[in-house]
Amino acid sequence: LLFLAVFYICASTFGLPSGYSISVVTSNSGSVQAVYAFLVANNTIAFSFLFSTIFGRTRTVQLCSTLWVVGLTLVGWACWDVRSGNVFNMSTVSLHVKNLITAFPLWAQFRAWMELNEYAAKAQRLGLSGMRWSDVGGGSDGRCGMGAVLLFLAVEWPV
Repeated sequence: LLFLAVFYICASTFGLPSGYSISVVTSNSGSVQAVYAFLVANNTIAFSFLFSTIFGRTRTVQLCSTLWVVGLTLVGWACWDVRSGNVFNMSTVSLHVKNLITAFPLWAQFRAWMELNEYAAKAQRLGLSGMRWSDVGGGSDGRCGMGAVLLFLAVEWPV
């Protein structure tokens, strides 16, 4: 968490050593990103405690956790990545299905990252600001899913 915070501060303040600035960090509101990072970190810690109570042996927990992360990462990358077809962000997929899929913590992280990326790309392309708190509740077009992501992460964290 400390590394993530230092990276965000350095990337948004100074840029990267190559002179390239990360538009996802610089265009979107820092407070939205901070709340998202806080919820993701706490959700990850809570999920690790859940896994450790389900399985008795440490080696089993390590193996299952690794398979869980790798498996859901591959599926999330394949379904939410723009280069592979962006299955879950297509207009044919209903908002209810997207929200149901967001119930899985790792996929919620992918959805949030894609939302931040989409708003940053729009901000760069049109010269607008990125995601702000006014956009989190659905935005002007009603398509922003960040509110659902933050809600799911906030509810899953104590559960």
